[in-house]
Amino acid sequence: MTTLADRVKPEKRAALATAVAKSGIPAAALDKMETWAAAFLLLGVQFKDLGLESGSGVESALKKQFTDGGKPIGQLETNAEQLGFFDKLSEEAQRDFLEGVLDDPATMKDQFGGMVEAWTRGDLAGIAKSFNADMGETPELLDVLIARRNANWANWVKTRLDKPGTVMVAVGAGHLAGDKSVVNLLEKQGVKVTRVQ
Repeated sequence: MTTLADRVKPEKRAALATAVAKSGIPAAALDKMETWAAAFLLLGVQFKDLGLESGSGVESALKKQFTDGGKPIGQLETNAEQLGFFDKLSEEAQRDFLEGVLDDPATMKDQFGGMVEAWTRGDLAGIAKSFNADMGETPELLDVLIARRNANWANWVKTRLDKPGTVMVAVGAGHLAGDKSVVNLLEKQGVKVTRVQ
């Protein structure tokens, strides 16, 4: 069995040890996991260091608002499908993802601040740069986690527009900026997209 420490570059092992210690998850348990799954769990540690808590994001607020209003809620993807994207990554891409999770907390905080700032301003170029920069160094991550999903979502939206009624579709800001964004793909299909802020 390959330990999790064996799956990162030597210079990332100290950061891995720190993240594992903060997580409270026994190293032996993480060693038995697929690389992407261990990375996903350790990402939660990084989010806590950034002051983020599950349930405090836009998705939770929208779900509550729609539930309270008695409005139906659907999903573009199931949770199983989302995890399946990670599971289908090559081991090399999974290791790149794990190493990305181990970025210096101060650097991560700056990056996250830049993401939020760009989102707040409605700066599409800034969003694309901030949200997709790390994945740009790993084309497989960019393709599997962003490009393919955006294509699926754009096709769903285009098909849904042919039906009567109004629907709200909410996706992460990183999916709305860049050449392979949902917005760009819809425009290529002849859909007029108008930004509202």
